[in-house]
Amino acid sequence: MRTESNIWQHKAPADCSWYWKKLHSLKGLMESWYQNREYTLTPNGAYSMTKSYNMLLGEQVRMQESGSVWTTMMQPKHLFIIWLANQDRLLTKKRLLRIKIPVANGSCSLCDQGRLETQAHLFAECSWITAPRNGVSIWLGIQLQEKGIRESLHWIQRRNWKQVQKEMVAAVWGAMIYHTWQARNWRIFRNITINREFTIAKIQQEVKIRLDSMRNTCRARKCQYLFTWI
Repeated sequence: MRTESNIWQHKAPADCSWYWKKLHSLKGLMESWYQNREYTLTPNGAYSMTKSYNMLLGEQVRMQESGSVWTTMMQPKHLFIIWLANQDRLLTKKRLLRIKIPVANGSCSLCDQGRLETQAHLFAECSWITAPRNGVSIWLGIQLQEKGIRESLHWIQRRNWKQVQKEMVAAVWGAMIYHTWQARNWRIFRNITINREFTIAKIQQEVKIRLDSMRNTCRARKCQYLFTWI
């Protein structure tokens, strides 16, 4: 950029990083926000970070199942992984290949099926997740479905349960997704194989701790059965 007088004249070099090219591609849209050097997204012409961000974000489809997911029952770290997975943004090997990042072996690291590592495979089809899914299903007394991320959330939302029960099932399911992703990462980056029985026990422990932290809330006093349900 040293040779240009401003960012609007700058052209991304062919050998620059992919994220700089992506940022540079937004320049055309941002340029349309100005007329006669005045910012047009606000009535008074004052620059607004919020307005700019929303314009870059574009129209978003509301997640219909958010009421069962974005709750205090699900741990924040589980929420973050579910949020990424729901948008197909987890860096699975398929996604890495799609954004032109080299991958030595595209096969799933948790099973020996030789299948390409995708979200659908990891969280629904992989033989590794079968044991945790069956284990928490027996614990809950509810058979969790062998479905992808969005399909599973939709299935939970459509059940004829009280809202608090939907949130509880979503929290257990979210913990299962999180620990499956963690097992995948530990296998790849640490060469550590996580025992599936340990994963089931860890999910149960985390959910119980979460419920214990909510015992004294107003909502908990209205839903005492929740604490004897599992």
